[in-house]
Amino acid sequence: MTEIDPGRSIDPGYRLAAACLANPTYSTTALSPDGSLIAAIRTTGDADRIVVIETAAPHTEREIVTEYRSAHRTRSSRVIRKLGWPSNDRIVYSIETPYGSREDGIPYVTENRLDQKQNKLFGARERKTRLYVSTLEGETRYLARRWQGAGEALTQDEVIDWLWDDPDHFMIRYAGDALLVHSWIGTRHTVQSFRNGVSSWVVDHRGVVRAGGEFGLQSGKRSLYVRAAKHEPWKRLNRYNPDTERGFWFAGFSEDPNLIYVYSDEESDSTVLYEYHLDTKTRGREVFQAPPYDLHTGTLRSSPLDGRLLAINYFADRPTSRIVDPEWARRWKVIAEHFRGQQVSQLSEDASTQKMLFQVSSEQSAPMIWLHDAEAGTFDRLFDLYPGLEGRTLAETEAIRFKARDGSDLHGYLTRLPGASIPGPVIVYPHDEPHKRVDADWNPIIQYLASAGYSVLQLNDRGSVGFGRRHERSRDRQWGEAIQDDIDDAVQQLIAEGIAAKGRIGIYGQGFGGYIALHALVKSPNLYSAAGSWGGVTDLSETLNNDGRSRWKKKTDRRIIGDRLTDPKRLTRASPLHQANRIKTPVLIGYGTQDDVVDPAQSERMARALERNHAEVEAYRYEGEPHRFIDERNRIDFYRRLTKFFDRHLKDDRVTREAKSIGGGRKIDRTAASAHAAH
Repeated sequence: MTEIDPGRSIDPGYRLAAACLANPTYSTTALSPDGSLIAAIRTTGDADRIVVIETAAPHTEREIVTEYRSAHRTRSSRVIRKLGWPSNDRIVYSIETPYGSREDGIPYVTENRLDQKQNKLFGARERKTRLYVSTLEGETRYLARRWQGAGEALTQDEVIDWLWDDPDHFMIRYAGDALLVHSWIGTRHTVQSFRNGVSSWVVDHRGVVRAGGEFGLQSGKRSLYVRAAKHEPWKRLNRYNPDTERGFWFAGFSEDPNLIYVYSDEESDSTVLYEYHLDTKTRGREVFQAPPYDLHTGTLRSSPLDGRLLAINYFADRPTSRIVDPEWARRWKVIAEHFRGQQVSQLSEDASTQKMLFQVSSEQSAPMIWLHDAEAGTFDRLFDLYPGLEGRTLAETEAIRFKARDGSDLHGYLTRLPGASIPGPVIVYPHDEPHKRVDADWNPIIQYLASAGYSVLQLNDRGSVGFGRRHERSRDRQWGEAIQDDIDDAVQQLIAEGIAAKGRIGIYGQGFGGYIALHALVKSPNLYSAAGSWGGVTDLSETLNNDGRSRWKKKTDRRIIGDRLTDPKRLTRASPLHQANRIKTPVLIGYGTQDDVVDPAQSERMARALERNHAEVEAYRYEGEPHRFIDERNRIDFYRRLTKFFDRHLKDDRVTREAKSIGGGRKIDRTAASAHAAH
């Protein structure tokens, strides 16, 4: 296939897709300990590159590492995933590939990932990360080459702390242990071993492992172990099942070794932040709460110098901070005033905390990276992440609220261009993963759909986190039922308010969101005129049974989705694959052959079932892509196809009427292998 060149495409819609959906110019930016350099990942269609940029003007850049997608026979699935500085002269980074690629001597599996026998093997669609180090001159090493069992491990890049006080080492979580790794030789030393089911370790500002958590995949139990100093014995503070019991869990350390912070839902529906005293094992004063929002969807910001609590970051309608430290309040006031009216997210800081990197965006501008030097009092705009959007009018996002049919409060967002015609075409965009929530942060997919002429509805339906325990637990065994009703109720309110035009409503999602989009055509066939799915769940029984991912076997997931042994009929009713004969609405399905979250066979079988039942379906397969797109050319190609599909069914009345008059049975089945298809 011909490779797409966005700069030469004659399709104006493709240029818009490329401007919104190309990889940001830089990602995963990090300041060196001395603040003199910035390391960043620069991604293009065929390769990832690590570059270093001088913080001093004129911000000279040089490339030190290049990784091509075609290396090691991994096609489009090879990507630089993370990076960081263990010292001023070395950068540690990780490469993510399919589990079977060749770095560890395991042959790459080339057969089609839809093969059922292969899917039942461990790691059939898993992905792995491998740790590398590079000097500033570009000399690289694989750090885990001599680690016993490294070839079978899935992850090597779960960094606990960079330990800038020890330039030769950094700390990672590996196989349940906290390891001290030499940043050039790769030798490792166990700082804290896996014990009592505890495999998640946290260090304080001194780099001492002082907290650990147990998260039992099968038992569902959560435990918290903490100690006040390195050589003191561990204290188990609690053990409970968060699915059936209330309790508390770790939030952060303080400057006092005997005082930590914990989140608790023991006395409130929304999470509350408390002090906790280790010497007496008692909960102390309440620090903060923000009902109806949950604090644990955010983070605590503590000083890396002395460990004191600076701010509580959490999500309300938008990302919000509660400043609790007077000195930090004075510093943040200067930053907030400089970026007045914009959303500011801190990305990195140097060891002295004087230099900081920020991502800054607003409803009128795409994200940009800024460097702030507190000592000099300067702000430098380094680069735009989406330069193709410069000068474009961007869509505005407003928080909205609805009432579900059972009286539940629903929260979401509506995004549309200023002056968008109403009533007009609307695309409903349910979020991926049932345990997450949507927010008003920059989202290039939302901006693209809105810029293509659609109002976009996102909803925090029941089960979305961040709105209290009751809201989160109301999702249990409601896949295909009350969760679906929430989406429909929100759409009906948009129609009643004159925002959405009947007959011009589409729905699209990824993973769990793809499931909602497909099942919407089963449950509410007259409400939606077209639906799209990327890697969507289509068969709930198969998802719980195997699906190549152990995450679905947890008791929690059986409680949330259902039990295939005790209630198979309900799972069948709630599975789009088994209800395909009821779908008459046009559908577009896309999936990656290396999808590591949802079995790609689910999308393939769904497309075939729709075709057998004479529905209008388009199906696109992207070789080598996992659940999230890696190659920007594939991402641009898929979403351009998606908007053309929605344009035909939600905008162009003549084409829509002609398509419907055909009577179905027409399947467009193209393989976007590496998706470098000509437009």
